[in-house]
Amino acid sequence: MATHFHALPAEFPATHAVEDSLPVPLAEGFAFGLELIIDSLRRLGAR
Repeated sequence: MATHFHALPAEFPATHAVEDSLPVPLAEGFAFGLELIIDSLRRLGAR
């Protein structure tokens, strides 16, 4: 899978920056995404 990310065009700089860390286990990626959503909702609620 990492080989696929290395082959992406340079127009995806964020993906190239983390390509050696991809893919992550599904549970880890889900937990990270969920934390981002919860943090964003908290910030919206604090306004």
